[in-house]
Amino acid sequence: MKSKKPNKPKGFKFNFYWIYAIIAVVFFGIQLMSVNTSSKEIDWIVFEDYLQNYDVDRVVIINDKNIQVYIKNEALRKEKHRGVSQKAFGSGTNKGPHYFFEMPSERFEERLKDVNSNFE
Repeated sequence: MKSKKPNKPKGFKFNFYWIYAIIAVVFFGIQLMSVNTSSKEIDWIVFEDYLQNYDVDRVVIINDKNIQVYIKNEALRKEKHRGVSQKAFGSGTNKGPHYFFEMPSERFEERLKDVNSNFE
């Protein structure tokens, strides 16, 4: 007769793929927290209004067509900037970019010169 081994209850078996899953969740969480979803798309007319009201702190041009607009801290208190003044996750002031739009950099520079001439 064959001897019977006692049946061990099946427990949790550690699988190496759990480490991959944990690392993926951590990276996804880091990306989610670092993404600023508070930026809002605008057009030239709205941007020009912000310029005329002296709300714009600085402008960054990326890849010769993506324009990022940063608003001054004191202007972020205005009602019209309420949607972009706070961070998407957590609390505190959104450091920016607050708005964005697309325009070829040459055209942007020409239009900016026109706006500047109106200020003089």
